Amino acid sequence: MKISCRSTVRVLSIISFCMLLASCGIFDEKKIVSPEIVGENSNDDHFVSESINQKTLSEGKMLDDINSGILNRIPYGYNLIKFPQKFSSVFIKQTVRQLHGDAYRFSESGAVNKAGPIKETTIKRMEQNCNIDALPESMNTAFAVITKKTPLMLMPSNDVWHKDKKTKDRNLLHIDELSIGEAVAVLSVSSDKRYYLVQTRFARGWVPTVNLAFTRYLSWLKVVKPSDFAVVKAPVYRITLDTKDKKIYDYSMGDVILLDTSKSTFEKPVALLPVNENGILSYKNAELSTDSVSVGPLNPTRKNILAQARLYKNLSRSEYSYLEELRSNSRMFSRVYRSVGIYMPLDFDSMKKASPKSIELLGMPYEERLATFAKAKPGDLLFFDNDVALFYGTTPRYSKHVRGVAAYLYVDSVVNEIDYKPVAKQYDRIMVSDLRYQRPSGHTAINEVEFIGQFFSNNENSALLNDSQDVYDPLYIDELESASH
Repeated sequence: MKISCRSTVRVLSIISFCMLLASCGIFDEKKIVSPEIVGENSNDDHFVSESINQKTLSEGKMLDDINSGILNRIPYGYNLIKFPQKFSSVFIKQTVRQLHGDAYRFSESGAVNKAGPIKETTIKRMEQNCNIDALPESMNTAFAVITKKTPLMLMPSNDVWHKDKKTKDRNLLHIDELSIGEAVAVLSVSSDKRYYLVQTRFARGWVPTVNLAFTRYLSWLKVVKPSDFAVVKAPVYRITLDTKDKKIYDYSMGDVILLDTSKSTFEKPVALLPVNENGILSYKNAELSTDSVSVGPLNPTRKNILAQARLYKNLSRSEYSYLEELRSNSRMFSRVYRSVGIYMPLDFDSMKKASPKSIELLGMPYEERLATFAKAKPGDLLFFDNDVALFYGTTPRYSKHVRGVAAYLYVDSVVNEIDYKPVAKQYDRIMVSDLRYQRPSGHTAINEVEFIGQFFSNNENSALLNDSQDVYDPLYIDELESASH
């Protein structure tokens, strides 16, 4: 049988195309399942509540632009999609030395652990455990996924450092908190083999080896930038697997959960929950509650940001002691923004760097500062020297006075809850306040706002942004109006 040259070329082209698909993981037997979502809404774009294609495209591009801008403004931010598979050990050594420098600065500023002030010998022992002297000249990246909520640490140690003897609200060695299912690039391992040095979306630091599992590169990329996923919209969401060990998964607002799209519908999304099988990543299914998650992020509007922030109001820090975000404004508001697809870092310093300085207030006289708040929009972030607040809006009745200029969610032991209402203060709970409360410096809060961060564009014609402030009034006006009587 004769075979023509044209047929030969066609066969070779098909073989080449199949080889290309195989190299991309299309024929990978253990790949993450990713067919289309099935069900009556299968033709809708599940990243937004509406199915208007043009609006969907504009929202997706807007979120990509916002998140790229955040990464570009953070010193250790990195687009993991572009992370190299091979790198020089000089990169590790520079990273570790920078982390050491931060540890020494904490020590010099008076940080303490349970034994007392941090000693240089304590840091030296941690430095030795970093194992940078034994590194080869060239290193390969390993790819992993977090399987248990874990802190990202400054040093490879489970030691607890506090700012001073009186301040014990957080461990200074904890740079960030990594959520279940988060992708990380593994760079190195400590001498005692108990910690990995990793690169996350926002930072570099150490995590316990037992809290992550390794996977292949192509599968890892699908976790870095998933196409089908749910986002937690409740402040806390716990899933218990129906297995012998009853494994528990604790999620917080804004956390991403991969979907098994071969089994998911909009009404009944089915999760792919990461499991650590002797250090190797696998997945188990669990049905998700649509009361606690949305399929894809919530529509990125200011109204949704305020509604999400409101879910934290009146939560007790003692009752929910395991929620770190209830002790930190930056963590709380970062999670609010993450629920609408804007991935802000949890750490305050990184968050402040990540935010665009849309409206500068530093050095502005009081009357001008007061008038400038007319440019702020509900959902914007108000940055102080060492803290952040969420702008909640103004009340019509008091729009010309400081007590009505800005009401916002805030968590701190010195907050005054609408202090013109004679009530017993409940400092344990997340509250709404105005900008009259007194900061530790003795000045009122409105005088210490350095800048206002706005993540949305100023295009008022955008369907995402063109929400009048009247839309938000019912979210807080009842609280402020009733508090005035």
